[in-house]
Amino acid sequence: MSFLGRAIVCNGLITAVIKLGLSVAFAMPLLVFSEDQYEPNNSRDTATQLLVGDPTPQVHTLNPDQDVDWFRFNARFNEIYDIRTLDVGTSVDLVIEVYDGDGEQIGESEDAFFEGEAEELSFRAPETGAYYLKIYDYACINETTGCSAPRGENAKYSIVIFVPTGAVGGTDLSIAHQSDAEAVLGSTFPLGVTITNNGGQEEDDTADNLLILTYSEPKLAAPSDLPEGCAPGRGADSTGVFVDQPGLIICEKDQLVAEESHSYTLNFEFTEVGNVRFTSSVAGFENADYSLQQPDDIWSNNIIDEVIAVGEGGGSGPIDSDEDGVVDGEDNCPVVANASQLDTDEDGVGDACDDDDDGDSVSDDLDNCPLISNVDQDDSDGDGKGDVCDASNDQDTDGDSILDAIDNCLNVKNTDQSNLDGDEFGDLCDDDIDGDAVKNGSDNCPATSNDQLDVDGDGIGDACDNAPNDFDND
Repeated sequence: MSFLGRAIVCNGLITAVIKLGLSVAFAMPLLVFSEDQYEPNNSRDTATQLLVGDPTPQVHTLNPDQDVDWFRFNARFNEIYDIRTLDVGTSVDLVIEVYDGDGEQIGESEDAFFEGEAEELSFRAPETGAYYLKIYDYACINETTGCSAPRGENAKYSIVIFVPTGAVGGTDLSIAHQSDAEAVLGSTFPLGVTITNNGGQEEDDTADNLLILTYSEPKLAAPSDLPEGCAPGRGADSTGVFVDQPGLIICEKDQLVAEESHSYTLNFEFTEVGNVRFTSSVAGFENADYSLQQPDDIWSNNIIDEVIAVGEGGGSGPIDSDEDGVVDGEDNCPVVANASQLDTDEDGVGDACDDDDDGDSVSDDLDNCPLISNVDQDDSDGDGKGDVCDASNDQDTDGDSILDAIDNCLNVKNTDQSNLDGDEFGDLCDDDIDGDAVKNGSDNCPATSNDQLDVDGDGIGDACDNAPNDFDND
């Protein structure tokens, strides 16, 4: 039975972690500490963003006295997140606390009670949204007396957050966002989602029963034209009736083999100016009811989190995304400013965003004449500029408007450059225009390559004689 046809709520890719209870071996390279570049982050309002699954630990220090570090991360309902500190300074006793978006602490403070000891905790999100971490030295808990622990290098630590989705050896699912459009009011914003199966170390590295979730914050209404396999998230309201959940789109794909990608587009519309956060994640499952998750790599590149800035964009009037004075519907480069609308090869794509301006099938970055079609890329003087656009090859000895560098008859005007036998000489200056090794003056068919056979002896070779067997020439 299709997931999209069931009246159930999908609250995240949670069941694998909850049911399997997977543990993850976590090894980090030795870090060289630097100054804390994230300050000030002493309150929820200035919290540092922690990206879930980022393999590079953030390095921080609890300086000066009474310093408190705040972090912000996005979580999905009932998902488990592992938070770990590493390389803790020898004289600092870290404490970790988790808070919800309203500033209410969730659970107890995590403290191992020993200086220099790394702290770690697993946190299960009670609902989808933003959460905060507060980290401080235990000696700073009384902010009126200050911290007794020595500061400096000994107060440094690093931190990571990830979803323990599986173990090394499983498939490696990754997810990415793409969009070339500007996010403005009154214009559709196409958010591209691409899922890739990068393979794995198991014999069967095919990902089955893929479940892809995309969240928006603030919660946006589901697009009306959702692609096949996608539907709004469903959940029970206060009366127990299942209704659409704004802010959540659920998509399915039955199978994705190794090295294969699957892409689709979600067309959102914005109702107010400001920042919108899009978070997408993907997981494969052993069974169609999504209760047993397939192993995935430990770094959780199956999660992406990014912020889009939404601008005014002229309301419901014509949109000019690149502000070049040409509205998007008429702009041949709607997201790259090009007021001139120059389109050298007239392919409908302006030069400003066309990677082959002259349409000769040679990309501009490799084309030695990017604005003049020259498929052969001839460069007689080897200066990196094609002959057809090289100013150093500007001589035209015979005055036929064909530059000497490419003229097949340097001293004879031949604008059409006709060359019957395709050699280096044009017909007007070639003494054997048909290339049969018989000079034109002696050739009984000068324009047709032939063996000079002339059955009726009329001086016209059979190859070009309309009556080769007319022996009496009548």
